[in-house]
Amino acid sequence: MTGPTLRFNAATEIAITGANMQAEINGLRAPRWKTIEVQAGDVLRMRSIEGAGARAYLAVRGGLQV
Repeated sequence: MTGPTLRFNAATEIAITGANMQAEINGLRAPRWKTIEVQAGDVLRMRSIEGAGARAYLAVRGGLQV
């Protein structure tokens, strides 16, 4: 399984929990279980699951507008 690639249109804070999906922000490894500040234009890419688990969770301050 692989996760999404998301581009942020506004600055916000996110947190990634659950399975390790090798998340990257702008090509740099993103930590799990911590608050991460993202800026407008930043790209979050969640790759395939590494290790145990089947689900990862993404929390976004203010929610998502799609």
